[in-house]
Amino acid sequence: QSLGIRPKRILTSPLLRARQTAEIIAAVFGVSAEEEPALGYQFDAMVLLARIPDPGENSSIVFVGHAPTLGKFAVELVGKNILPEGLAKSSAAIVRFEKKVAFGEGIFAGLHAPPID
Repeated sequence: QSLGIRPKRILTSPLLRARQTAEIIAAVFGVSAEEEPALGYQFDAMVLLARIPDPGENSSIVFVGHAPTLGKFAVELVGKNILPEGLAKSSAAIVRFEKKVAFGEGIFAGLHAPPID
């Protein structure tokens, strides 16, 4: 919430740890988490790309998945290596789109990692 992002949808891998994380995020934003098989063992970037809302809708979506596939997906969205060390556990890469949703059209808006105690 501190980043000013209010997702309308949260899609999660069907695997247990991701579902647990998605439920925490869902509770914070007051939306339901939906299972998306394309975020699990059969990762499918094309299916996920189709789930991203059109920029004109002014809507956000959260994908909860696994390393290294989710980090690689973020890199494909932006079209350059924005995560040279990958996406760390519990981190979020924030990608936005201005004109169209397509690989290489994303704009890297930042990286959010939880504080380490």
